[in-house]
Amino acid sequence: GPGNDYVSNVAWSPDGTQIASTSRENVINIWDVGSGDLLTVLEGHTDRVWSMAWSPDGTRMASAGGTNDPTVRLWDMATGAMTDVLVGHFDWINSVAWSPDGTQLESASDDTDVRIWDAATGESRLVLEGHTDFVLEAAWSPDGTRIASAAWDGTARLWDAATGEALSVLQGHTGQLSSVAWSPDGAQVVTAADDGTLRIWDVASGDTVNVMDDHAFWLSSVNWLPGTNLIVSAAWTELGLWDGATGEPVSIVKAHSDYLSEVVWSLDGTQVVSASEDSTLALWDVATGAELVIFEGHTDYVNCVAWSPDGAQLASGGEDQTVRLWAATGEQQTALTGHSDWVLGVAWSPDGTKVASASWDSTVRIWDAATGTQLAILDDHTDGVRGVAWSPDGSKLASASNDNTVRIWDAAIGTSLAVLSGHSDWVQAVAWSSDGAQLATASDDGTVRVWDATTGSELTAITGHRDFVNTVAWSPDGTLLASGSSDETVRVWDVATGTELAVLQGHTNDVRSVAWSPDGTLLASSSDDGTVRFWGIPAE
Repeated sequence: GPGNDYVSNVAWSPDGTQIASTSRENVINIWDVGSGDLLTVLEGHTDRVWSMAWSPDGTRMASAGGTNDPTVRLWDMATGAMTDVLVGHFDWINSVAWSPDGTQLESASDDTDVRIWDAATGESRLVLEGHTDFVLEAAWSPDGTRIASAAWDGTARLWDAATGEALSVLQGHTGQLSSVAWSPDGAQVVTAADDGTLRIWDVASGDTVNVMDDHAFWLSSVNWLPGTNLIVSAAWTELGLWDGATGEPVSIVKAHSDYLSEVVWSLDGTQVVSASEDSTLALWDVATGAELVIFEGHTDYVNCVAWSPDGAQLASGGEDQTVRLWAATGEQQTALTGHSDWVLGVAWSPDGTKVASASWDSTVRIWDAATGTQLAILDDHTDGVRGVAWSPDGSKLASASNDNTVRIWDAAIGTSLAVLSGHSDWVQAVAWSSDGAQLATASDDGTVRVWDATTGSELTAITGHRDFVNTVAWSPDGTLLASGSSDETVRVWDVATGTELAVLQGHTNDVRSVAWSPDGTLLASSSDDGTVRFWGIPAE
């Protein structure tokens, strides 16, 4: 069925109401963002779909195929009908893009050509010949008069989109080019290559304006952010943000010197805090990626971190068997001792007066946040406890354990109210819906499960991840779940139907933590690859 293979490409419709996704099944699936329903399957390609693009007005889709189907196909998005097959390339098509006015298309191919097509008639208007190796990407200038292309021959080229004339060859990279993007004003282009550098070029002269070589790895993509002078680049485990005017790095986010175990947003959405196996916590500015504060005090790996409800404090838990409370400015306030093994989860009560902690010692403990006094020990689990979460009203706790169960507890008196059984392997994480009516759990059995928090009955078992699921988080409006897995992906699901809406690929190791921004438009994820990544989730 649709989506039972891994997703390689995702594109949002211009109005943000639909998602198109491709997999190895040679089809394009169109999903409704609001309901999670599969609306249409676009069938016709005879090889994998490598690139797709919505027309600017959202009424049409262009898609490009692989080696055995080097065609561009056009689709009517109202009916799902294929309206045209554009034939001309004879090898893998790497990218396809609509002109800004929606009347033309360009495609870039391993056959070393870029082609310009008439979107109305499907005719090949121009063939841009000159590259001597695979063309990985081509991009229209903002005014639609020129095209820039990037190729494995080590060059970028600028072309007149009306005549096909080669305007300039941009030479200077010492490796293969992977990506190209125009500045918003069309006066410059930026290129990315596997020589580890970005270059900004003056379009009029063809000269190099700036070389940015702060990345430690080969570069896979580059984009100029619309309406800004900021350039964002991706290079293996790093995300770079650059000032397009000066070429100076605003930030390169490669968080910590070791695996990242968790990342959590501040209440106002402007900062995230990350916990690491380098025994520190770090506070980051979301807009710039700048590291603001380092929290030092744990003497072993830090496994978990949580903000207090008022945003003034942090709680963290580590393999030094302690829970530590911090001022958000970086000063350690208290070390809570009592656990006899690693602390794997921490959570503040909604009123900020108590902290709950989960440990490998099979217990959940409740602490007075002001005095550091231990208030209760919840010890009914028969194996290590991985995570703990307060109900929104603060009356109950839920805990996730290596005994394959989740328990719901009365937080006032510490008694076990319900046992949620159904997972067939360790339960890694548990999260309450915002109304307190449901729980979501993530497990090493590869599933995310949704439960009725009152009755303890299982409502949905969500499958799709191909390895342990390490983390799960509800969107602020309660309609979506995000999960992170050892399959190196973050996935977004429709809660009501269990439908997979998106597969976010980019991490190169296990994903340990996912967190929604307070407005639900961004997801942050942290991974054993040492990075924090931010993903855009358009509003419905």
